[in-house]
Amino acid sequence: MKARFGIAGNLYPGASGWVEAQDVFLQRADGGPQPLAGVDAVRLSEILRSVDLLISAGSFAWCATHAHDRDTWHALNRLYDQPLGRTARLRRAALRRVLAEHIASGRIELGDRHLHLDGYDIHLATGRVTREGDPVDVDVPTGRRAVPLPFLPYDEALLERVVHTVSRLLEKGPVPHR
Repeated sequence: MKARFGIAGNLYPGASGWVEAQDVFLQRADGGPQPLAGVDAVRLSEILRSVDLLISAGSFAWCATHAHDRDTWHALNRLYDQPLGRTARLRRAALRRVLAEHIASGRIELGDRHLHLDGYDIHLATGRVTREGDPVDVDVPTGRRAVPLPFLPYDEALLERVVHTVSRLLEKGPVPHR
């Protein structure tokens, strides 16, 4: 069985803007449609969890109706232009203090939505790393392997991950493209 998730627009790593999420379609191995009623609960749960992850990884996910009417398009464009949420703004302010030396040197720049470092972009709301729009996997130690960061102004997992990612990129240099 295959699951297809419709997107009305171009979606690629590093894309910005917004696209309309459409329906989830299930397809049997013979190519015919698979009704939801015929899918076991665990498999359906995993499919829907994957769709939820795809949507929630974006900066925001909202739409009360389909985006075909002019008012909805304007509302979506207004939302896209909104500044980061409160938590991401606090994260940016903390990063500005923690990384002040590197920002002053010009090696790191804090944009509206991303931290820029040597061609890498780290999204302030998701922590995802891209380079020229392509996703980059940065091996960031976790758990007991992670170096404690006692200098962070508050405890937040994503802030800690961003700081560890920056430290890794500063110390180890460029990460090869996939």
